[in-house]
Amino acid sequence: MNKIRYISIIFFLLITMPCLAHKEQKPFVDMLSAGEKELCIVTSITDSSKIISNPGNCPIEFLRRLGRAIAKSWPDKKTSIKTAALMFNEYIGRPDFFKFFVDEKLSEKQINSLNKLIDTHSDKFKEMMTEFNSAPEAITFKMIVNTAEIQKNLKELINTADNKLPAFAANEKEKIKENFLPVIEAFSDAYSLVSISEKGIFGRFNADSEKGNLQNFISINNLTIQDIIDDEPMILLAQTHSIQEPEIVMKKLESIPNTKVVKQMIASAGLDFEKDLISNYATESVFYINLTPTGEKMLPDVRWVAKIPNSQNLKSILPKLKNLCMQTGIFVTAIDTQTKDADLVRLNHFMLGENGVYAAVIDNFCVLSSTQEGAEKALNQLKNPSKKGNYESIKECNLYFRLRTSDLNIQLQQFLQSPLLRDKGIPPITNLTFLNDMNDVIVKSQMTNNKVKISLDVPFIKKNNN
Repeated sequence: MNKIRYISIIFFLLITMPCLAHKEQKPFVDMLSAGEKELCIVTSITDSSKIISNPGNCPIEFLRRLGRAIAKSWPDKKTSIKTAALMFNEYIGRPDFFKFFVDEKLSEKQINSLNKLIDTHSDKFKEMMTEFNSAPEAITFKMIVNTAEIQKNLKELINTADNKLPAFAANEKEKIKENFLPVIEAFSDAYSLVSISEKGIFGRFNADSEKGNLQNFISINNLTIQDIIDDEPMILLAQTHSIQEPEIVMKKLESIPNTKVVKQMIASAGLDFEKDLISNYATESVFYINLTPTGEKMLPDVRWVAKIPNSQNLKSILPKLKNLCMQTGIFVTAIDTQTKDADLVRLNHFMLGENGVYAAVIDNFCVLSSTQEGAEKALNQLKNPSKKGNYESIKECNLYFRLRTSDLNIQLQQFLQSPLLRDKGIPPITNLTFLNDMNDVIVKSQMTNNKVKISLDVPFIKKNNN
């Protein structure tokens, strides 16, 4: 399995697990022994904004809702909560394998370690807050991953005799050894910060590598397609793709039982799985969504525009791809388009009725769209790119996500009333008025051999108090 998946899973768990850390948990082991364990993750949540203690006075609706929700489980008269996660190898494969404790449940030694980890990262947190000019009054969440301790625990687990672990642990140990531990060993430090205030929601996550070998686990490629990005859709996701040698990809696919059947089907259409398909895998892509019903079928506008290595090769095998579609029950209908040099077709599977997908190849790009109108927009943007979005700044990113919150509420209501959902018995969703307080949601990811850097920016619209 591609190791980038494990990196994503690791980062997701490290960021989201502490969110419930402040809740009271019953110790499942003798705390005298647990008190000697080193900390694997530490977190700190501080409210200097009164958002939690007095949410009713917040001018931002989202903050009022958030403050009331957190206040239900927030300890009385406390402005700060600290937690730490410990690892218990004997509970591998169970929830208690990795467990959080509030600071009251930690030993004096562990409290000292917790505070030391936070203090040693203070300059790094200040640098993060400088990036978005943090507000002095905010809910601030900090997290530090003790990568050295996690590596130590995982190595001890791998070397533990199977008879000292649960019966199913041997398989879990192998997964950790082959896929999890190498990724964790690549990082020397990982830390994150989230700030929530009347200025907005801002998050930063950094993971550093002293070895400088992250290219062994992730694709260190930056976006080059910023000039062709269409700024109009409500949602856009631009990203690079992890590219491996076709031979390596085929070797992995061969381990999947159904691959042989797929290869035979492709070969029957006169195509070579590796040379014709795998070697032309997309290097970058942009994904767009507009929920407003569009076109004759009144469907949401969903588009995928992918940059491919060899468009001429792909165009040369289009007749064979058409034969492959027909063999699998997909009808291919040519569609006239005003865009020069574009081959636009409608793909329709016999089991899906009249609904289909529109596909086109133009220059070095492949386009897939849920509607003909969306396909035409994508082709026109590729031939006549607009500079309205000004995405020059994302050329140092490997991933860029943007959600235009000003469009979300109205498009969602239109989608719920569309022919696709109108008679499905879906209960109405009230107007999401809190979105009116927000500017665009922006997520960026930057990667080098030495660092992974992920940022989240959701500025709030400044309120006029007059």
